[in-house]
Amino acid sequence: MKQYLTWAEIYQAVNKIVLQCPKNSKFYGVPRGGQIVAGLTGYSVDTIEEADIIIDDIIDSGKTRDRYINRYKKPFVSLFDMSETNGTENVWLVFPWEMREEGEETVEDNVTRLLQYFGEDVNREGLKETPKRFVKFFNEFLNPPKWNCTTFEGEGYDEMIIQTNIPFHSLCEHHIAPFFGTGTIAYIPSKKIVGLSKLARTLETFARRLQIKKELQCR
Repeated sequence: MKQYLTWAEIYQAVNKIVLQCPKNSKFYGVPRGGQIVAGLTGYSVDTIEEADIIIDDIIDSGKTRDRYINRYKKPFVSLFDMSETNGTENVWLVFPWEMREEGEETVEDNVTRLLQYFGEDVNREGLKETPKRFVKFFNEFLNPPKWNCTTFEGEGYDEMIIQTNIPFHSLCEHHIAPFFGTGTIAYIPSKKIVGLSKLARTLETFARRLQIKKELQCR
């Protein structure tokens, strides 16, 4: 679920941080959202060595925070901390500087910058629509259709049912590299049996997410 933040909410969060920190503290912002936040404090500095405090717009996993604290041994603050979910694990905060004019965050622009970082000419014909296609692929892949298990009366059948050679494809969570293969699903029915098409759909549902191969094999 997306939560679009307003500038009023940003100013309120910035003022709260400034009041909580020692008077006249100097802030260095983590690129790129943190740089904007540091500027809003009125006490931003150009280099991290000049800063008393490192600031960012948001803490997600906490990896950025931990990396900066370990490297620079300075206090780290942020406008919003999502590392402790408290029921907000499915909330995606959208900052005003991440929105397009039509209200969509610049995910495609981030893909474009990534391609540029590795020296690709993003204006050549083959790459012009790649960011849009990439975002569409991720959106479709990570949001499979709602799983619905259709069952039928087993009519006393209690032997193991096996479906083999079910094709699947997935993405490795370590490198986002594709992997694929075939799967086998087996179960012993009790009072009901499951339609064969639903077994394949079950594998597809578990495959369409970022994971390591062993996790999929063990499900």
